[in-house]
Amino acid sequence: MSLALEGIRIIDLTTWQQGSGGPGLLADLGAEVIKVERPIVGDPARGVTMSPLEADRPVRSLFEAANRGKRGITLDFKSDEGREVLYALIETADVVAMNFRSGVAARLGVDYATLSTRKPDIIVASTNGLGPDGPEANRGLFDIMGQARSGLMKLLSDPDQPTRYVGPWGLSDQTAAVMFATSILTALVARSLHGVGQEVSVSQLGSSIAWQTLPLHAYLFTGEQPSPRPRKESRTPLFNLYRGSDDLWFCLSCTPPDAYWTRLCSALEREDLATDPRFADNPTRTENAAALVSELDAIFATRPRHEWMERLETHEVIANAVQEYADLLNDPQVRANRYIDEVEHPSMGRMSVVGCPIKLSETPSRGPAIAPEFGQHTEEVLTELGLEWSEISELREKGLV
Repeated sequence: MSLALEGIRIIDLTTWQQGSGGPGLLADLGAEVIKVERPIVGDPARGVTMSPLEADRPVRSLFEAANRGKRGITLDFKSDEGREVLYALIETADVVAMNFRSGVAARLGVDYATLSTRKPDIIVASTNGLGPDGPEANRGLFDIMGQARSGLMKLLSDPDQPTRYVGPWGLSDQTAAVMFATSILTALVARSLHGVGQEVSVSQLGSSIAWQTLPLHAYLFTGEQPSPRPRKESRTPLFNLYRGSDDLWFCLSCTPPDAYWTRLCSALEREDLATDPRFADNPTRTENAAALVSELDAIFATRPRHEWMERLETHEVIANAVQEYADLLNDPQVRANRYIDEVEHPSMGRMSVVGCPIKLSETPSRGPAIAPEFGQHTEEVLTELGLEWSEISELREKGLV
């Protein structure tokens, strides 16, 4: 059975999460992604630890997450000789992916204008911080800046609390990475339909803004800045967070709320609430939200979360536990869909990894994979390209691979 993107070759010149994550997702779907790193230096993400617990481990989670399933080579394409090797590799490819600042690709000779003269149907896909145009096009952007600049940080901060950064896991970075993968897929479809290669560009700023389409449209319609509301000021108390007697949280997600109100009252064994005029319908429940949330808080505090989950399910009231990562490892739904999977790592042994969320019936994803060791496939890829061992040895002696 073929993989979804089997036969697509991507030359990956990216670094960090925002750049590398997009090609990483396409590698999950079967594309052959060849990651090109500079000798000695490599992708800086190889050296970044997301926790002090990673300090003594042979691989780092940030690099593994963004580069799973790729082949890895080292090549110094800042030199003329190394650049010619890269050009030969690109001529075998469908896509070149990069996340250089504005103007850098042209200086390195890997911009679309240059590459399209060698391969007219090539797709050159770029992701950057603030977009390809405008006075700040050449500025770099890391995740905390993307959250700040796009309005996302303000959206996720309580109005009466200091503005906070939702990190360190790269919300804006990962949003841009998924948009990057989408842009590459779009260009591949356009080429199959119209026979054209092209230049593709996305940015962290644009992706983070697009991710907020619903609240941003609400602002554009009303002029009111959305922000988190205290639980007791919820516009819909049946769409809110509550805590059991064991201090474990869960959420109600009853939409439309009127359809679930009497069921909820039955699950709580509080039919009197169903006839309380303060809570007769959604407008009155919203008007009296503080009173209703206080009532529900007191009731839910009488039993542990798992008992409430069982009761609410029995009465067909939509609810879910607020889970931590440790809970995900034992969640049967997560495991059944392989959203967290397992892989054998040569340095780490058997380990859990994030799986591909895209499921295709006839052309499945690759399955769990690991990132390449530094320069792991250099000789293999270059011999496939037609270089002799003597030529590869010469490149290595010159420090170009």
